[in-house]
Amino acid sequence: MHLSRRILARETIALGALAIALALPAVAVAQGAGRGQGRMGPAGRSDARLIERNAETLSVDEETLAEIKKIEADAKKSMDATRESILAKRKKLVEQMEQDLPDEAEALKQVEAISRTGAEIQKDRIRATLKIRRLLTPEQRAELSKLRSAAGATRGASGRGGRQRGAGGDAEKAKKDEKTDAAEEAAKADEP
Repeated sequence: MHLSRRILARETIALGALAIALALPAVAVAQGAGRGQGRMGPAGRSDARLIERNAETLSVDEETLAEIKKIEADAKKSMDATRESILAKRKKLVEQMEQDLPDEAEALKQVEAISRTGAEIQKDRIRATLKIRRLLTPEQRAELSKLRSAAGATRGASGRGGRQRGAGGDAEKAKKDEKTDAAEEAAKADEP
């Protein structure tokens, strides 16, 4: 009997670890890991923010900007509610796993519920991104794509984990700053 209790205890610990490991990705989403999660877009980046910073370059009028801000605010509100739901489900899972011998099926069911709810956040991001893009002309979308690519390249080159160089965060300004930095380095190398 003593040996079977040990085996049962090991299985319970293993089940708890499995449930927690399966729930972690959804929990990270719920807690907004990386804080880029509050923004929208395929890579978690907001077209809205990029459009707002580059409204003049994109020739986006104030009315369209207002609509974009509303879409982003509505999506954020929805995602915040979904995050709260995930946290409540996570709490329920933790409570289940704190039991002496939790029901495996119930614990795994809770992990599935957390994962499904986490997927809703990604869906909200995609819906909002597409709504925003539909407000733009084909020319504006093409220019936005260029800005997004430039911003991504700047983020990778700057090593700032998503922050663009330059005080304004403008992709064109960031490119100019990098060229200026390179020119200054070249000038220093030519000095006697």
